[in-house]
Amino acid sequence: RTDAAISVMRLRRDTKTCRPTFTDGKYLEAVQVVHPLIEGCTANTLTLDGTGLLLTGSNMSGKTTFIRFLALEPEWFTDDVSKLDDKEIYHRFTAPYMRLLSSIRISDDITEGTSYYLQEVLTVKRLLEDADRPAACLFVLDELFKGTNTTERIAAGKAVLARLNRG
Repeated sequence: RTDAAISVMRLRRDTKTCRPTFTDGKYLEAVQVVHPLIEGCTANTLTLDGTGLLLTGSNMSGKTTFIRFLALEPEWFTDDVSKLDDKEIYHRFTAPYMRLLSSIRISDDITEGTSYYLQEVLTVKRLLEDADRPAACLFVLDELFKGTNTTERIAAGKAVLARLNRG
């Protein structure tokens, strides 16, 4: 926790960030997102208004970096940007208060006797259970069912995304 707090403190000290706006409903907007650790990266804007997002692209194009940053960035906001320099992470961030749930970097566990596929199924099961709770959630999934053949991966992924986006 101390290492994380020091990292956030340094980023807040050296980088201009905006104050987030928290709203009701199913709306998320991140305007001109720039990763603070990637020099010269392209700014991206994302608006989700009652919908989910399936992010696709070529290998090594920054999809995972973008979704990780989007999920973690609210931790880096500050109330006072007047004392910070011109480097800026966000122009605007709007979202409801929400729980963050993810499926990123899943691995097998020999000591528990679980395969990669079983770990992924258990993670998805937990996400689906959390989707039934009344609190708003942001689900961040990276390469869902990547260890499965293409036809089954697409079908399973579509079913999971449809279910998570239902509520």
